[in-house]
Amino acid sequence: MRGPRTAWVLLTRVPWPGEIASLAAGAGWFPVVGALLGGVSGLAFVGASRLGPLTAAAVALAVEVVLTGALHWDGFADCGDALVAGGDRARRLSVMRDPRLGSGGVLALALAALAAAGLLSGVPSTRAIPVLTASGALSRWVVVVAAAWLPAADPEHGTGRQLAQRVRWPALVGASVVAVGVAFAAGAPLAVPTAALAGLGVAGLLARPLGGATGDTYGATAVIAWLAALAAMAWR
Repeated sequence: MRGPRTAWVLLTRVPWPGEIASLAAGAGWFPVVGALLGGVSGLAFVGASRLGPLTAAAVALAVEVVLTGALHWDGFADCGDALVAGGDRARRLSVMRDPRLGSGGVLALALAALAAAGLLSGVPSTRAIPVLTASGALSRWVVVVAAAWLPAADPEHGTGRQLAQRVRWPALVGASVVAVGVAFAAGAPLAVPTAALAGLGVAGLLARPLGGATGDTYGATAVIAWLAALAAMAWR
């Protein structure tokens, strides 16, 4: 049970006592945890749907943030700060490690939250659970694919060092089967390539000036893949 526990401990703030494995060993379970988190957010959306679509969207987002500790959103904001700061590789990495939030990060979070609220508000309550379950699984799956593809930008610090190019084929295949299966079960096959192209495209663009991936770029990858999956399902 160390693989599932590792994924759960990394991706949520809900305690699960016991020993954990390496992050790469737990990566195959990322889409499972993402699907569970999305399902809970979907239930919250349905429960709040009588208050209106925007309120339901806000409640679903709030549940996601509470359960995950805003893990991916924090990385997304740090990447926004690094992009605004510019400079060389060392400068960007330094900005991303700084716990303070700058204007780039604030703007990135605001735009992403507005996009998420807009997309979610257009989801019928009868579709909220499958849509959020599938988008949760797909966004974490894209992180696994990015981790198998990109080297670590900083080989001495952070989550990127523990994940980058250390995900083995069994974990990658298992994660892919789960994520694609959940998307098809939700009736959203188009969300699979949409999330993959958007998330991996952003991961590659962020990795270029940094020389690889970091925990923050994985967070940004997850947020973009999640939004892309939501967009694909909302368009459907």
